[in-house]
Amino acid sequence: MIKEPYFYYKGKKFMVENISVEEIINKVGTPAYIYSSNFFKEQLSLLRAAFQEVSNIICFSLKVCHNINVIKFFVNNGCGLDIVSGGELFRALKSGVDPKKVVYSGVAKTEQEIKEAINADILMFNVESEDELGRINQIGNSLNKKVPIAIRVNPNIDAKTHPYITTGMRKNKFGIDHELVLPVYRKANDMKNIEVIGIDCHIGSQLLDVMPYHEASRIIASYVKTLRDEGIQIKYVDMGGGLGIPYKEDDPVVSCKEYAKAITEPFSDIPDLTFILEPGRFLTAQGGILVTRVQYIKENSAKKRFVIVDTGMHHLIRPSLYHGFHGVVPVERKSNKKIKVDVVGPICESTDFLAKEYLLEEVFQNDLLAITDTGAYGIVLSSYYNSHPSPVEVLVNGADFKIIRKRGTYKDMLINEINTE
Repeated sequence: MIKEPYFYYKGKKFMVENISVEEIINKVGTPAYIYSSNFFKEQLSLLRAAFQEVSNIICFSLKVCHNINVIKFFVNNGCGLDIVSGGELFRALKSGVDPKKVVYSGVAKTEQEIKEAINADILMFNVESEDELGRINQIGNSLNKKVPIAIRVNPNIDAKTHPYITTGMRKNKFGIDHELVLPVYRKANDMKNIEVIGIDCHIGSQLLDVMPYHEASRIIASYVKTLRDEGIQIKYVDMGGGLGIPYKEDDPVVSCKEYAKAITEPFSDIPDLTFILEPGRFLTAQGGILVTRVQYIKENSAKKRFVIVDTGMHHLIRPSLYHGFHGVVPVERKSNKKIKVDVVGPICESTDFLAKEYLLEEVFQNDLLAITDTGAYGIVLSSYYNSHPSPVEVLVNGADFKIIRKRGTYKDMLINEINTE
């Protein structure tokens, strides 16, 4: 969905902030991811305003858009970071973030990753299993350090989102079942090299209903009270991220204030808590487009029309992986006529599509198209499949733009391969 005033038409030309997309593409080529920095700033301010009455740390979930310049943007605007790997810790530290504003989730943390994060002195680990808890304690002992942790609680709540991106049900791999979590907390509290400081819960991604958040918060609040009664002083409540955005015109728009109320209300009688939020998609998704050039128009004997472009599932996998919807708009309007088409890419898979049975304004060979709402889970999920180099990334601020990732080359694809002959 086009997010005005950051993406809009000025006459027949599609604009990003104060510069035309065509002007950018004339200099950088296609495919290209283009982001609006001022959109990022507005989304962050909306979230801050909604949570201003409680102590909080907003930790940008860098998995959604991990370009170091995007990470720095949020860090420079006061954010912490939510990470899930050693590679993300590396990016986080390169961004200049205060390590005491970094939270580390993920179900498969290796020994090396845990050591790196302990030595970086991060705020806390979100522990996802008893085995992980034991490993962290052991590594803390070897480093002669007491390691701050929260335990990720799986509340068995249906987030009412796509089954591939729900994370808070028993059938999911994440966290510890809420019925089993109290003994694990007691065990952690008795460990020599563990400092219990928080509780964590993340129920899914792309939520468009705040009620699951409220249900999860009620469960977590009850555990905070029980733990404090037992002398385990929980200071941080990490309720994860997952706040959705309207990809389609008829998708509901979630109010930040309603979201904040749903999360914080169950804790209203518990003093001295700091809420940790892990927004990702909400901050960046609608602030990005993927621009591509039409290579061919093809119509088969069944009158089915294909618009074939120079990007596809190798650069934006959401439509293929989740049946995720993305709008498609011409960069220059040439016709009021709309035609039902499949927008497809160059990859040798039938799943290589960006839109199916989509009513698109008529376009022609060499025209430019913009795929909307691609500022999250776009290039981070891309690959070199069929040996296509990676797209360029561009960050816009007003009438200016800068390249924040140069276009990949054929040589880039071979950089880690070893020719043994």
